[in-house]
Order: sequence, then C-alpha cells, then structure tokens
Amino acid sequence: NMGEQVTFDECGDLVGNYSIINWHLSPEDGSIVFKEVGYYNVYAKKGERLFINEEKILWSGFSREVPFSNCSRDCLAGTRKGIIEGEPTCCFECVECPDGEYSDETDASACNKCPDDFWSNENHTSCIAKEIEFLSWTEPFGIALTLE
Repeated sequence: NMGEQVTFDECGDLVGNYSIINWHLSPEDGSIVFKEVGYYNVYAKKGERLFINEEKILWSGFSREVPFSNCSRDCLAGTRKGIIEGEPTCCFECVECPDGEYSDETDASACNKCPDDFWSNENHTSCIAKEIEFLSWTEPFGIALTLE
C-alpha cells in the first residue's frame, strides 16, 4: 500500500513483503494508474524472492518495449569513444581512429597504434603490412627525379 514504511534488518535486507507497482498516465483521461506488476517476498527462498511480470509493465508512451537507457549507442570497431563536454560519461560520440591506428573491439576507449611497418586497414579495425615500393632509374618518375 502507498505510504507504508519500508524497513531493513541489521544486514540491510528488506523486512516483509512488498508489491512492485508500475504507475503511468491513463491514455483515456490522463489520471495516474497504479498496477501491481510483481512482488518481493523476503520469506521465499533465494532466487525466488523477486518476481516481476514484464508483460504487465507499461513504459513511457504506452509501450511494452523496454526503452533504451543510454544516451549513446555502441561505438563499432574502428572507432573509439570520445567525450562530449558537459554530458554524463554514458554520453559519448564515436570517433574514427586516425590513419596508422586501429580498434578491434566495440566501445574501445582508445585506438591502438600500428607497428612501424604497418598501416591501418580502410576500416581502421586491424593493421596491414606496408607495401614497399622501389623506384627504378629507368622509369619515367625515377628519370624525372634524377633531372631535378
């Protein structure tokens, strides 16, 4: 019932039984609707004390789907989390790793540098060996360099 006192024992555990109430605005008249969606039974055995019937829960917007509770989506491999100044730490932007760096995991906090003889691939998700090219004195570009 509303207004009753919640008590805890010396170990910080709840004492008594409690109803889990979902409250939302009625779509008909805007009044507040209280609906029991579960309970906590301190006397039940461990693992069975808390019961919630998720099908009875009505979320904001009269939806039965659990809302997404972060302000940012996951950052894919090839990117890292970037801080957005003035926002909580759960809010971030995904920043692409620069050339020569990579990330191979979701939600990386930093990009990793590729070894000296490697470049990052096109997606910045791994490193690939640099191709070594040699100029020949008989090729047009090689000849042009010798004339300079």
